[in-house]
Amino acid sequence: MHQWQKRASERGADFEIGLWEGSYPEEDIEAIVELYDLNNQQPFGDLDIEDFTMTADHIRQDEKNLFACGYER
Repeated sequence: MHQWQKRASERGADFEIGLWEGSYPEEDIEAIVELYDLNNQQPFGDLDIEDFTMTADHIRQDEKNLFACGYER
């Protein structure tokens, strides 16, 4: 992990490793939507999988449901 962190500044200067506790901050919701959208770019080979589009409203509802069930982030 330490080696990875050292190389991070060279390889991914535009990226930041972060951790959220609780709900995603509202100012980060659109960035979270973009992260979910990256799932549609992975190779699926022969699998017949349709793209899934996550919205900010989906994320908010998912968080509401998870936290209501006692889950934590």
